[in-house]
Amino acid sequence: MSEYRFWSSRLRTGEILADSLPLRVSSFSRALGGVGELSASLDLRATAARNTDYMSALEPRRTVLWVSQDGFPVWAGVVWDWPHTSVLDWTLPVRALTLESLLDRREVRADLTFTAADVFDVARGLVAAATTGAGREVAGLNVDGGLSGVARTVTLLGTDAKKVLQALRDVAADGDFEWTLEPGTDGDTAGLYLRLGCPRLGQPDAGDAGTVLRFPGNVVDYSWPRTGSAGVNSLAVTATSPAADGTQVTWRSTAVDSEDVGYGYPVVEETVQYSGAVVGGQAQVDTYAASLLAERRLTATVPSVKVAGPNAPLLRELVLGSYVWLLASSPLHPADPTTGAPGLQRPVRVVGWTATPPADGQEESVELVLGEAE
Repeated sequence: MSEYRFWSSRLRTGEILADSLPLRVSSFSRALGGVGELSASLDLRATAARNTDYMSALEPRRTVLWVSQDGFPVWAGVVWDWPHTSVLDWTLPVRALTLESLLDRREVRADLTFTAADVFDVARGLVAAATTGAGREVAGLNVDGGLSGVARTVTLLGTDAKKVLQALRDVAADGDFEWTLEPGTDGDTAGLYLRLGCPRLGQPDAGDAGTVLRFPGNVVDYSWPRTGSAGVNSLAVTATSPAADGTQVTWRSTAVDSEDVGYGYPVVEETVQYSGAVVGGQAQVDTYAASLLAERRLTATVPSVKVAGPNAPLLRELVLGSYVWLLASSPLHPADPTTGAPGLQRPVRVVGWTATPPADGQEESVELVLGEAE
């Protein structure tokens, strides 16, 4: 069983507010390029003075709550809310969200242009714009170096007041790269690191996946949902861009999954507005439509697995974007009747996780959210 510690620091200065907090954490999560959440409660049966210190160390909006597992920081997020409803249970509920949530509360309010810039530089520039200036500081924030080799011209108008998180997601989709804000340490001090990967973060070769998840075995349960209601096989994209004479030029591109239709599936259509970089021509819109259609396939399978107790993996070893092997025999995936081989054998990507630390009446477990399976 792992040892967990919860502590807090000041968001803007990094000042440690409490090096250990007696929290009962229900769960905490991370997601690749998305916002993770922590849900916890503080026991208020200590002395009044001690309770005051603890609550001061969990002040909403200006506090970062940290989680370490066996001495290594594995989660960090802004305390946003105390969703308190009653004093009768002697607890203070606490809700925190990973630092990506702060980018969703910062806007691009001044015109920002990146001309033929590497998309990694654009990502770093957006994060810098969100975290530079009086009142905007994020203590301990570090950014990856390196380049992607993909160039884009990106213009953001201050009058649009686009959220930085959305702008970053748009650039990532258009430039075909992944990113995450990851807690870590330089050996002495905990910090947050902007990780960038083109086209993908994590271990790139599925054949080298070393972690093996088995059901039955170290996996206590898994899900294999198939969702056909959210996909499309005919996607139209419209895009506008200012011309030199001040007028607007409009492009349109339609991508069709003719193979899907050929298999006998009905046509399902949708039209979206292009929201990436400045449009450089029809080819760029065509590429965007094709890549977006590939992400919106009609029947998506996004599995998850639950590993509990002493078999739960260390969170620092679950590098988002990397592959693990999933082997399973179940009513959904019957074992081979001759060899007994698992009915499901494939490498899958870890794109998120939710951890449940041990507590009274609560067993340690980790649920892995896996990337789309073929």
